[in-house]
Amino acid sequence: MTLLKTLMTTAVCTIAISAAQAASVPIENASFEQKWSSWEDTDPSAISGEAYEGSKSAKLEGAGAKAAQVVSVQEDTDYVLTAWVKGKGTIGVTAGANTKTANVDSSGWQQATVTFNSGSSSSVTIFGAYNGGKGRFDAFSLESK
Repeated sequence: MTLLKTLMTTAVCTIAISAAQAASVPIENASFEQKWSSWEDTDPSAISGEAYEGSKSAKLEGAGAKAAQVVSVQEDTDYVLTAWVKGKGTIGVTAGANTKTANVDSSGWQQATVTFNSGSSSSVTIFGAYNGGKGRFDAFSLESK
């Protein structure tokens, strides 16, 4: 019984340490509830009353439309960027000279995910972008792995 108890305690500690190592990175106005505050938007864009969470989202509806925000990160760290997208859209992150993206084409809200390493960058640019049709973007989050 003592061996089983020791193994269970070790497993719980390992899980707790792993969870503690993952950390949320603050994204200002991640769900667009304060309209474009903290985001740089490129038209044609608008704030939509249709949202995944809260009451607003970003709506990108024409070629070149984009919403972007610079976020501070730790150098040489693995991250996961997520956002909820409805319609057609691309989420992505630029760290230094590297850009990683994920595309969505969905009639309902769908979570998009991009994994990346920050490399030598202490800040990255996260974004949602037009991808051939109207898209709504909401609930951005960034977690270290």
